[in-house]
Amino acid sequence: MNIKIKEWFIIILSLADDAAVALLVLLGLWLAGIAITIPVIFGIILFFILLAFVMHRLIIPVLRRKPVTGAEGMTGTAGKAISPLKPEGLVRVKGEYWQAISMEGNIERGERVIVVSVERITLRVRRG
Repeated sequence: MNIKIKEWFIIILSLADDAAVALLVLLGLWLAGIAITIPVIFGIILFFILLAFVMHRLIIPVLRRKPVTGAEGMTGTAGKAISPLKPEGLVRVKGEYWQAISMEGNIERGERVIVVSVERITLRVRRG
């Protein structure tokens, strides 16, 4: 399937449940005897069309992005030194504690660090 068609298919399916709810509300209003004007119906249709385009602009780039995990996901991430790195110590990155080796000499406790690389379970960091 063409990628553009697939993307639009995802958007249309994500809007289908909203459209169904809107139709049920309109049906309920009609059954209750509340008048629904044609401009209101066109306004609702226009709202869903605009919502589809906005969703396409905001969501499709996220769907295209490849997930980044493992060492690739850690590289460039900021953290904080939990213990002094002279040159080895403990850092906290993404809420997790890691053994780290400083690439730029000693780093004091509390300093911001940036992950340069990952080797097994040890991070190589620099001041950030």
